[in-house]
Amino acid sequence: MTGVEPSADMLERADPHPRVTYLRGDTASTNLPDRFDAVLALFHVMSYHTELSDLHAFFETASRHLATGGLFAFDVWYAPAVHSLVPEGRTLEKANSILSVSRTATPTEDIPRSLVTVTYDYAVTNRANAENTKFSESHTMRHFTQTEIELLAHRHGFELVESCEFMSRATPSRETWGVWFTLRKI
Repeated sequence: MTGVEPSADMLERADPHPRVTYLRGDTASTNLPDRFDAVLALFHVMSYHTELSDLHAFFETASRHLATGGLFAFDVWYAPAVHSLVPEGRTLEKANSILSVSRTATPTEDIPRSLVTVTYDYAVTNRANAENTKFSESHTMRHFTQTEIELLAHRHGFELVESCEFMSRATPSRETWGVWFTLRKI
């Protein structure tokens, strides 16, 4: 197994494993001499690819690293659910004896580009000294229809094997935010 991660900091934190090689790289430029049985992208990695050129590069990288019959599997935000359920703002608060944390999520939709940017505003209070820290981060995510995935798959030499709700394997619906796609290289 080979894990590819763009963040040097995350690679430093990865627990060593005798059967796993960790490499710094990304979905567009990784080019290994090896061929694999499967390429996996978990936890909406595909949805972080917001430009069409990045999506094509990701599919090409996966194809290049698979032999005929190899599987490319990933989960995405599912467009029918995003349009039906509509992203909404939420606040989450957690506390223990050391810290109090509040996280407010504010989504902004770019409907023509099938994008949702979620801005997270954090407020952290150290309960021992009442020190407050505030910071924000934004995540732009693309959502997909099954047809879009099939078009990308066909263009890069894959066929659709399965689509199902992530973790449950139920049939995708307007209530299914995360959908798992399994493609086979042909």
